[in-house]
Order: sequence, then C-alpha cells, then structure tokens
Amino acid sequence: MKSRNARGFTLVEILVAMTILTMGFAILFSLSSRSVDGMRRAEDAERRIAFARNKLEELKLLSDLEAGDHARGMLEDGTEWTIEVAPFIASVPEGTQRNPDALVHVRLTLNWRNRVEPQAWAVDTYRLVHPRNANVIHASLENQLNALTR
Repeated sequence: MKSRNARGFTLVEILVAMTILTMGFAILFSLSSRSVDGMRRAEDAERRIAFARNKLEELKLLSDLEAGDHARGMLEDGTEWTIEVAPFIASVPEGTQRNPDALVHVRLTLNWRNRVEPQAWAVDTYRLVHPRNANVIHASLENQLNALTR
C-alpha cells in the first residue's frame, strides 16, 4: 500500500498534460503551415511582378509596334500572359494639325489560378508609334519579343 505522502502523477494527469501539449503543437504546426503558404504566395506575386516589369522593358526596345498587335505566352508556374495593343489617339495624316504619329494603349495581362478562384492582374501603358513603312514587311509582336529573348 502506498502512503499518502507519495510523490508522482496519476495516469489521468499525464493524459491531460499530453493532450494539452498535443493541442499546442497542432496549433504551432498550423500557424507555421499558414506562414509557409503566405511566403509562397508572396514569392509567386514577386515573380509575376518581375516578369511584368521585364516584359514592359522589352516593349520599350521594340520600334515596330502598331494597334492590333498582340502576343501571348505562359510562365513556368502556369500563369498565362497576354499583351494587346489598341488604338488610343489616331494619327492625323493631313490638315493644319497634321501629325503622322499615333498613341496606342498597351495592356499586359497576367492570369493564374489560386486555390480558390482565377486571378488576374493587368498593367496599362501608352506608347507613341510612328507610321510604318508600307514597303517593309513587319514582324508580329510575338516574333519581335521572341527575337529579344534568344
């Protein structure tokens, strides 16, 4: 028989302590999992922003851009991108306010799918374009961009 002065823990006390510890570790692992997921999403967003900046810089290098041009592609993570060039201010070929140049609206759109729903992000910019020479064959926007990355 044990005496009343015996020191130690009962089985119930040990089980309660283990349950509390298990719940604490589960909460910690859940928080760290969310943190890693948030970091991954931030890295994905940064990668998309860097791509968009790079693509806009590539467009600055192109001299042969015209309303109606378009290009598209896909990043390694499945993000689809498109570039569309639309007229904004048309040229004025004749008259007292003659201006052969035109202003075009350039939109770069990124589309991707996250865990819940499709996501999209667009960047708009404007470019001054000079008239094309009718005697020269012009490459498509997609071919011009591909030539830059080779």
